Amino acid sequence: MKTISSTLRRSVGFTIVELLIVIVVIAVLAAITVVAFNGIRERAAMSSLKSDLSAAAKKMELAKVDNAEQYPAALPAGVSASNGNVLQLTAVADQTREYCINGYGPGNKSISIATGGMLREYLCAGATIGTAVGGSVPTAARGVNLLAGGFSTWTTSGGISYNSSTDEMICSGVGIAGTATSPLIRVDGPASGSFGFEGYATLPTPTRAYSGVYAGSSYYQANGTTSAFNTAPSPGPYSGNGYASNLSAPFSSWQARAMSMTLGPTIIYVRLRVQCDNSVNGYTSDTRYRSPTYVVY
Repeated sequence: MKTISSTLRRSVGFTIVELLIVIVVIAVLAAITVVAFNGIRERAAMSSLKSDLSAAAKKMELAKVDNAEQYPAALPAGVSASNGNVLQLTAVADQTREYCINGYGPGNKSISIATGGMLREYLCAGATIGTAVGGSVPTAARGVNLLAGGFSTWTTSGGISYNSSTDEMICSGVGIAGTATSPLIRVDGPASGSFGFEGYATLPTPTRAYSGVYAGSSYYQANGTTSAFNTAPSPGPYSGNGYASNLSAPFSSWQARAMSMTLGPTIIYVRLRVQCDNSVNGYTSDTRYRSPTYVVY
């Protein structure tokens, strides 16, 4: 009887090493496929949300024509949202002449569209009004940055200005008070929050060996104007909080700071601020702020 040589027997199957290589290659290909698929799905979801908002904006323009050139105070009949998307009109300074609509999609996606059909990668500044289309407005995301627009949507007053090329707030002189204030940030009653930013100064105060940064917060109910109070123990509760921190040597370097705050179930919106001090002890002639983040839990 003929026998198969040992050389032939070895060539019939795979070695352990070869099998491991095949398994690794398959795993890598599978991972690439999953990443590619997720990317396609994410782009499709965002495209759907943008399309819904653009269609809603066109409905607002048509409604304006039929309403003596005034925008309606609610989303017009016929506005619809694709499966998984929610559209919500918000309050603006003059509801008859302008509008802003928030769009929410799966996976904490949120963008907006404003007068003129301008899509934006952040939410509207005002409180929500009327009835949402497509379902209920989702609860504000926990554990993620809610300041996707950086300082670009903040308003300024006094001795502070915004540099759009660097997304920085810049104090303008010694003893000149100034405040930069965020739009309303929807938070939906979280237990706590953290406002982070970086501060920069080149000089200490005239009386101390350091400079300083100043920040604060204010809390509001669902209408976006009535004060809300947090759950801080006595001597609280508070309708807002303040924060101050030294910027110590070495100067001319960015230093990270974070303001923690107690919130609570009645707080639906928060406004944040950074400030320039008008006291010589808080010398902020060249203090700058950048990289704002806000996370709630």
